[in-house]
Amino acid sequence: MENLDQLQATMAHEVGHLADYLPDRTMARGNLLGRIAVLRNWLKETLPIDPKQPLESILSKQDRLQIRRKAERQVGGRPPKDETAELAAWQEEVRRVYRELIENEISVRKLVEHSEIRKELIALSEYWKPIPEGASDTYLDYRHSGAELYADAISVLFNSPGLLKERAPTFWETFFNYLDRKLDVKKSFLDLQTLLYA
Repeated sequence: MENLDQLQATMAHEVGHLADYLPDRTMARGNLLGRIAVLRNWLKETLPIDPKQPLESILSKQDRLQIRRKAERQVGGRPPKDETAELAAWQEEVRRVYRELIENEISVRKLVEHSEIRKELIALSEYWKPIPEGASDTYLDYRHSGAELYADAISVLFNSPGLLKERAPTFWETFFNYLDRKLDVKKSFLDLQTLLYA
């Protein structure tokens, strides 16, 4: 039975790579957000949660710079370089305020962050397929690559959808919001659900 479960997980993982490749026959998606939204070479750190929102609503480098300046203004004057302890405390406070402002802006714009989905999928992947003790950095880089994390998530989706929803809720929501961009994958998933739960 364990071998059959492993075979199912492996086959679904390979289906995940196929789902990533379709519909426009490329693996050049960029990061996980590009894989979810079926974009080419997407390296931006945010994506609209709703595919009906324009991509221009993401946080640009210019937006982030303006938010950084706002954080600095809120914290107050920058201490001189020679006051190292005060400068370090000021920098730490600016980072904290900046992060709060970024999180607020992400919420207002209804965006999802790459780092959040990546964190979810790394934890999910390591739960689904535990990493061998003493694994090399090369192996970890491979396992934590966007293509492998996405394929593992699809493996979990086909084998244990409730587990995916529980352990990767942000990925779950965003993936299904953008699923109409992968109609073949959507049909396959719905067909499987009908077969399994009819």
